[in-house]
Amino acid sequence: MSLVRSKDEYVRLKRIARKLRRQGESVRSIESNLKVARSTISIWTKDIKLTHKQLNKLEANRKQALKIAVKRASIVNRQIKQSRLKAINDSVRLFIDDIKLNKSHLEIFLAALYLGEGFKSSGRTGFCNSNPKTVKAFVDMLRNLYNIDESKLRAGIYARFDQKPKKLINFWSKALNIPKNQFHKTQVDLRTSGSATYKGYKGVCAVYYNDTQIKRRLMAIANEVMTRTDSSAG
Repeated sequence: MSLVRSKDEYVRLKRIARKLRRQGESVRSIESNLKVARSTISIWTKDIKLTHKQLNKLEANRKQALKIAVKRASIVNRQIKQSRLKAINDSVRLFIDDIKLNKSHLEIFLAALYLGEGFKSSGRTGFCNSNPKTVKAFVDMLRNLYNIDESKLRAGIYARFDQKPKKLINFWSKALNIPKNQFHKTQVDLRTSGSATYKGYKGVCAVYYNDTQIKRRLMAIANEVMTRTDSSAG
């Protein structure tokens, strides 16, 4: 504080500060009320001993103020994060609009998905993931790119011990638009017995399509893209 005060004002403020301190006010609170530097308040009141009750009240107030500060900081951080995510999402929308996605782009994307989560050893074209949006994207692109025979689509769910197979099949059948009679028996992981499944988890869904040629094409596309992007290839 850099306020210039007369000697009489200085004496008056000191008297008030000591009175407030004896009443159990915190140094920070007195500083805020009197507009006097905290260091000055501390010097004025250093000989005043607070009661056990006053000290407990100050500590309780300090903890409450800390909780409020943490909550406010959390809100600010969340707002900053949301703002940054919005900026990224807006930028990506413009990026995708400029590309003007066509079937070739989608097939490369599908190949990348398959490279990461697709079945490599099976003779079928298969994909496995716990994210409904990801599995739906895989199935939708199969349908859009290859004009598949829907009757050849099969699905299976890998569930935790406390999950209900019927509910899971209903969920995935609706999400993927695959009839329930084309789902295999749900596989339950007995090792998860005794631990609760976190909210929103719908198990892992595997989708199969009986066409080896699609699998081979997707892997060939993925391998060709990796070859062409290999900086050491010359």
